Amino acid sequence: MFLVAFNQCGLELQAPQLTTTTKRRVEIADVDPGSLADDAQRYVAWDPQAVRAVFGGLDPAADYEIEVTYLGEKGVARVQSLTTGTVELHPPTELERGRPTVIRVPVPREVTAPGAFEIAVNRVDGPDAAVSEVRLYSSVAPAPVVTVVGDSGGGLIGSVSNAGYEGLAGAEVHVTWPGGGLKAATDDNGLFTIPLATALPPNRHEVLTIAADAGGPPAMITVHTRDLARGLRELPSGENRLDLGGEWSFVPGAHPEATSGAPTRVPGHVAFDGLIPQDGVATLVRAFTVPDAWSGDLVFFRCDAAYGRAEVYVNGVAAGTHGSGALSFDIDITAFLRPGANMLAVVLTEYTPHAVLDDMAWYAHMSLLGIWRPTCLFRVRPRHLGELGLIADWDPETATGSLRVTADVFDSAPIERAYRLDLTLSGGDGTALEIGHSGQAGTTDRVDLRLELPGATPWSAEVPHLYTLDLVLSGDDGTQQTYRRRIGFRRIEVQGDRLLVNGSAVRMLGVNRHDARLHTGRALTADEIRSDVTRLRQANVNVIRTAHYPPDPRMLDICDELGMYLFDQPPICFSGGFDDHHWNRTNDAANLVPYLLEVTAETVRRDQGHCSVLAWDLGNESRWSEGFDAQLAMVRAIDPTRPTLFSYELNELGPDNVLPDRPEEMRPDLGSYHYPGWDRDWREELAWLSATGRPVILDEYAPLFQECVRSTLPFSMIEIDPGVRDYWGTGYRPFMAEALHDRGCIGGMIWSGTDDVFAIPLDLTVGQGAWAHLPQLDFQRLRDVVPPHAGLHFRGDAEWGLIDYHGRARPELWHVQKMYSPVGIADERVDPDRVGFTLLNRHSHRTFSDLTVTVTGARGPERLTAPPGGSDEVVLEVEPGADRVTFELFHPEGWLLDAYSWDVREPAVRIGAEPLRVETDEELGELTVSGRRTWLRGWPSLHVMDLDRPDLLIEVTPDATAAVADGERVTAPLSGGGWTGTIGMRADGDRLVIDYRCRYQGTVAFNAREAGLVLRPPAEFTALWWRRVPDWSYYPPAHIGRAAGYAAAEPGDGDILHPAAIWEHDATPGGTNDYRSAKRNILAAGATDGSATVSVVSDGGQHVRAELRDGEPVLHVLDWYGGGRIAEGSHLPRYFGPGLRVEPGAELSGTIVLACGDLPAELRG
Repeated sequence: MFLVAFNQCGLELQAPQLTTTTKRRVEIADVDPGSLADDAQRYVAWDPQAVRAVFGGLDPAADYEIEVTYLGEKGVARVQSLTTGTVELHPPTELERGRPTVIRVPVPREVTAPGAFEIAVNRVDGPDAAVSEVRLYSSVAPAPVVTVVGDSGGGLIGSVSNAGYEGLAGAEVHVTWPGGGLKAATDDNGLFTIPLATALPPNRHEVLTIAADAGGPPAMITVHTRDLARGLRELPSGENRLDLGGEWSFVPGAHPEATSGAPTRVPGHVAFDGLIPQDGVATLVRAFTVPDAWSGDLVFFRCDAAYGRAEVYVNGVAAGTHGSGALSFDIDITAFLRPGANMLAVVLTEYTPHAVLDDMAWYAHMSLLGIWRPTCLFRVRPRHLGELGLIADWDPETATGSLRVTADVFDSAPIERAYRLDLTLSGGDGTALEIGHSGQAGTTDRVDLRLELPGATPWSAEVPHLYTLDLVLSGDDGTQQTYRRRIGFRRIEVQGDRLLVNGSAVRMLGVNRHDARLHTGRALTADEIRSDVTRLRQANVNVIRTAHYPPDPRMLDICDELGMYLFDQPPICFSGGFDDHHWNRTNDAANLVPYLLEVTAETVRRDQGHCSVLAWDLGNESRWSEGFDAQLAMVRAIDPTRPTLFSYELNELGPDNVLPDRPEEMRPDLGSYHYPGWDRDWREELAWLSATGRPVILDEYAPLFQECVRSTLPFSMIEIDPGVRDYWGTGYRPFMAEALHDRGCIGGMIWSGTDDVFAIPLDLTVGQGAWAHLPQLDFQRLRDVVPPHAGLHFRGDAEWGLIDYHGRARPELWHVQKMYSPVGIADERVDPDRVGFTLLNRHSHRTFSDLTVTVTGARGPERLTAPPGGSDEVVLEVEPGADRVTFELFHPEGWLLDAYSWDVREPAVRIGAEPLRVETDEELGELTVSGRRTWLRGWPSLHVMDLDRPDLLIEVTPDATAAVADGERVTAPLSGGGWTGTIGMRADGDRLVIDYRCRYQGTVAFNAREAGLVLRPPAEFTALWWRRVPDWSYYPPAHIGRAAGYAAAEPGDGDILHPAAIWEHDATPGGTNDYRSAKRNILAAGATDGSATVSVVSDGGQHVRAELRDGEPVLHVLDWYGGGRIAEGSHLPRYFGPGLRVEPGAELSGTIVLACGDLPAELRG
């Protein structure tokens, strides 16, 4: 018998006959792993009553057998049957627990005779019906399965596979079209390539017939070249383009004939307009008029991203199709235009193999359907250029720039015609080089031009020098087509465990970045992209990983211009699963691998001319397989000038990861590791990674504190204490000092550069209802980051960005600027007259002489001279009367690169204080601390906050009616929340001393994040001032972590839709982010009304956190603060500690000293 159909029921795209769409994973603890044929068997389809599948295309003369594989959990009793209509294929059978149950039975001829039949896996007993695999066998051998895509170079990529998704080696493939044909054979993995461009250039459109013979019945399919990714045209200058952005019309379902519908925005996602596709399909339409001046020219439709598969129609006629939802494509629409008004329709289908490969809707937790990047029409002459291939190399030894320009010259004329291509390369320094080429083009001609520029100025992220390349394509008929590109000369090399740019080792000081804004999703304007890149660059970030899809073409230009390296990633995410996430086989199923290769080729060919692209990141958190073997080979063939990286490679070193067993030449050039600290101390992991012999990139690390929607924890600490965003830098600072080297472990990318939260007017969930076509799987939305309000519902993953969803900087960005600083300081020497230090230049390509130095409070050098890797000795002479010296370094563009400050005299914290007395009312049980006014409202409360459940707050107030006075001291007992103990108070002149001693009487141990007392100052004291021991000597003026400051509560309604100008001023009923954020390691801090203050006097060992409750201030005075979340297996305790362990019987104690009086003028806001 021959296998003719194979359904891996719990995997996406691997169950073509299955009609039931609900899937789940059986946890490894619930099965005997050794009993499984492979891990994919743990993924099952399920239904409360019956899982169904339909088999069609059957041969009435053949015999058939069906085989089902069930997987029952260890502790679950299941009885299931298999039926087709009224025919029982197997009777109710009790499944083995924790092991597969395999049953194979014949299918009666009367069932298969009609050519199709439906099966049902029925629940007889147990919680539901579930099935892992269904196979159909036939007595007649089937034809193979053929998949074909374009390679973006005019050629074809394809596979020939059997019904079990295995590639068939040695299959003969014939591609024919009217007037021509080519043939190839599949490799060991069933893949083939056809260099179609040589015989059928991309400007010719034909229907291809593809026949495959693997030794049995042959397969034959047809595909139109318009439906293949055959490469882009080089975009002409702006006056030759017609922007199609603006209002389009939306129609649910596939309706290419439509001319009107509901309004929707382009670029954009239709969900933001409250629009719902029909089963994941919608049509976007708009009218357009081709300018009269374009008569006689070719007109193309260009779209830089449309999610998902885009079928383009012009005036109701199919013009072409594109698969990936995250890449640019061109379609020649000339033949379908008519004079005057025309109608353009784009039918979008969201759930496709490309969508499973990129998983973009999965981790966005929403539908992304829409034309979400810019789109336009452009016109070119009948004689024009295909997309340029650009390789701009720079030789560090000779300082010579070498430029290679390759391009196809297309000509729609039916005869050969002479042409000339002239290139001019010019630089800002007046440099100009010219080169020309003459040729004859019939349908197409290939141009390969090379030139050298001695003394070229190289490009790097630190010094981004660009040259302008102008091209003029002219013919003997006088027509011209002009093009312009900007290029940078640089050389990228991997030498041992170092990554070199222009011969110098570079460190990766990076972030991951999504295209993301609250109100537009992934559809950003050029200004928003520029703002993000500028903010990151000015925080000393030098590399962005384009997680997890290729960058917007405008971003490529911006990064070239401003200076920012890119790890460019094709739209490949979670391919084949990773770390127990095995929901698809886009990495190794032979019928799907061509899609992986297609999107990679599109990415590399489109972006390889940009100097900012430093490396190719082959895919996010996927599992290596034969598909990635082919991908790596293809990337190196297209672009041998850049290194490659495979995300998550070194995290999985078990039997499922075959990559370590590959020969060195078949492995990516750079190592990848995510989130050190999960399995052992991060110091051990860095030591191991640095010894691998390759440069290793931590391409996801140092995540910001924020529970994502996939977290089972119901509450985020940031909602209580925005100061967590300042604390983030404290925990990661030691790690960064060890992880950012120029060899071995050479840095990485913070998760994340931007928030990923979206506000849409739809209350829909992926995998359900109108979004049932999108896979839910295990990345489910378990909580809302933001509760629904104002008619909007919030999707996306988390508020985890250095830049928030409004494009504003968050406090963590300053920590990044300091930790990523290209300036180091050592051997500091501070006395009242002089400050001295060694200043280290950690740049790779910029000398200190380029920087501007500003010194306040002292006289110092006006100019530095250290070369990259060198140092300057600096001495600052303190000016008379100066208490503080500040040393600032500015980039040549005028922004602050780094800064340092020193107190050359011990800062005095002057607090107005008056004599105090403690008063109690025995009858009412009230306590007041008084002088000339009442300074505290009642007794302090014990405060203990659980690290993982900060919402389960413990606050216990003493029983004031049981207070006991003993001389100057008053003591009250407390009991509640699992705690017993006492709080005591006594006046000591102009100080109030509060002490507490409490014992935990609970039975469950936990880890505390905060422990101390809560004070209640006067109701009008709704501002906070502080002096503290800071993490950094210098902060921006409004930063919540600044060493000294004043913050008014200024409560608000927490409306994220109408934010303040800066994040620090966003406000909830509890106050602004600045006011509510914990101020750690205080020397003094207090609640104030702007003239008087209740102040905590300390030595840097205590912390305060203020908030308003019902409009009145409370002040948390903490003897313990800190810790990283433990729940859900977090690695954060490796960096922030596990908090304060509280075992049954544990004691908490502390002493707080208060001063009350006038607030000195210099401390007032």
